[in-house]
Amino acid sequence: MARYLVALGMLIVLVGPALAGPRGRSSTEAKKTEDSPLVKRTKQRLERKISVNFKDDMLKDVLEELGELAGVKFRRDPTIPGHKRMNYTAENQTVREILDKMFKPDGLGYIIHRAEKPNDRYEGWIFVVMGDQRGDPEAPKKPTATKKHSKKTKPKTTKKKLFGRDLKERQARSKLKYAKFFIEEKEYKTARDYLEQILKRFPETEAAKEAKELLKQLKK
Repeated sequence: MARYLVALGMLIVLVGPALAGPRGRSSTEAKKTEDSPLVKRTKQRLERKISVNFKDDMLKDVLEELGELAGVKFRRDPTIPGHKRMNYTAENQTVREILDKMFKPDGLGYIIHRAEKPNDRYEGWIFVVMGDQRGDPEAPKKPTATKKHSKKTKPKTTKKKLFGRDLKERQARSKLKYAKFFIEEKEYKTARDYLEQILKRFPETEAAKEAKELLKQLKK
């Protein structure tokens, strides 16, 4: 009987790590972080090499041409004017390289849209935004380590609370941007979904106040 128990223990040790998935993650965790087929396709097409010659062309026309050459779809943040003039020339560069270098002087970035609900028609589209984002949504930054203080003042606890509030405000603002974009595109149902998410998940933020007003206008 003792021999059988030892053999069983060795089998668990050997098989256990394999069941945990890549790098010790469970198969469920790995599945959550995996890109959808549409997002994967967009990432692949960003690596296509193309040649372009933009001279004082409007941004909306630039995105249309890039979309045709790369086989992807673009959408602008409503705060970025389509008549903005762009200048960039490239020969045999990847679409990713062109976007990075062309957008950098104007402080523009881009995000590959991930669906937050089933049948999201914009999944895999490239959203042009203000900022330095390059493909993936901005991950929340971790708070930097601070020196220990006396128990009376407890500044460390205060900083954590401030960080949490600021993070929620940033997340709510991000969703608010998408809501405004969909309002401009007359996709009112999708816009309402984003606004309702803000009120449900971030009710105490300043963005929630604006979201509430926008919802009232959409219901008129």
